[in-house]
Parts: sequence; structure tokens; C-alpha cells
Amino acid sequence: MRSSDRLILASIAATALAMLTLIPITQDRSFLLWSVLVLLAVGLVTGLVRRSRLGEGAALVVELIAVVLALGGLAAVLSDSGGGPFAAVSSLAASGVEHLQTQSAPMQSAPGVVWLMVTAVSGALVLTDFLVSTLARPVWGIAPGMTLFLIPALALQSDLGVLSGLAVGLGYCIILVAEGINRTERWRRGVTDDPDHPTRPVGPVLWGSAALVVVPALV
Repeated sequence: MRSSDRLILASIAATALAMLTLIPITQDRSFLLWSVLVLLAVGLVTGLVRRSRLGEGAALVVELIAVVLALGGLAAVLSDSGGGPFAAVSSLAASGVEHLQTQSAPMQSAPGVVWLMVTAVSGALVLTDFLVSTLARPVWGIAPGMTLFLIPALALQSDLGVLSGLAVGLGYCIILVAEGINRTERWRRGVTDDPDHPTRPVGPVLWGSAALVVVPALV
């Protein structure tokens, strides 16, 4: 397995785990299935582009296009407006925002809310992959997951519990493990002075970030 494949898989896994923190927001669990399908599709396309060695810039552009197409297709499936993709997206976004403003968590099922949640998860994947692969800063990979974690944390009046924090922390650990394996492979090939992959300590950041996630969940 190539190092780029390992990192995109780790980003997908971390985003999927962080996605679980959104469950308390709505009674409709269909967003989980749609989110996983979008994550896998976007991740597959991004991984193939990186294998073609077109560069990180091209991979990011293709990834963004894939997300837009996936969300547009999902909007066409969920919407009953009968218009084109733009009309479907506009209708779902408007109805989703209105539902969020008028309902309290856990909300009743609404296609607009499902679409908005899948959009949030897709955005988290793009940001995670951008930080981990494009910028080569895996230690920053916890930020998008924490953003998803904060959505229900701020919306709900009750505590999320330790499991939500552990899900985000586990996803972050997966990213760091993937980066650790990549470094080990580079070291074995004797590429220890690669300027594109400088050595960065991850241990202190790992424990500090884990505490940042778990402690608020316990409190």
C-alpha cells in the first residue's frame, strides 16, 4: 500500500468516527449511510488521482469537484422539488436550515437536515485530507473532527458522553498511526532527509489532543 493510500484511508476513518458524534442531533439515521457512501466515493477518486502523480494541487481540485458532484447527486435523490440540481440544492438547504431553527434535538426526519449533515461530513473529510496529505501536517488532523464534535456539543443541552470524545480521539490516533507507518517505511528506504517529509514529534501532540477531547466529554 502506498503512503498516499494509507493517509486517505486514515482520513476517511477519522471522519467517519467523528461523524458518529452527530447522531444525537436527529432521529433520522439515514445520514450515516449517505455520508459513508460519499466518503468512500470521494476518497476513492482522490486516491486514484494521487496514484497518477498529478500533484497535491490536482488531487485537491478533483476532490472538491467530486464532493460537489456527490452532494448534487444526493440533493437530486432527496429533493422532491422537480427542478435541476441547483434547484434541489437550494430547496434542501433552505428547508434544512428552517428545520434546524424550528426543531430541537433530536429532530424529526427531514431530507434537508440529512443533506446538510452529509455536507458537513464531506467538508470535514476535505479539510482532514487537506491537512494530513496536502499540507503534510497529520498532527493537525484532529481539527475537522473536533469541529463535528462541537456541533452537537453546542446544540444539545445535555452532555455528549465520553464515547463521542473517544471516537474523535480514536480517529486522530488512526491518522497518527498511518503517518508513523509511512515514516517507518521511508526510514527503511533510507529516505530520512526527505525535505518534503521532515521529522516532527507527534507524541506530545497526541496526548495533549486526546486530553483536549476526552476531558470536556467527561466533564
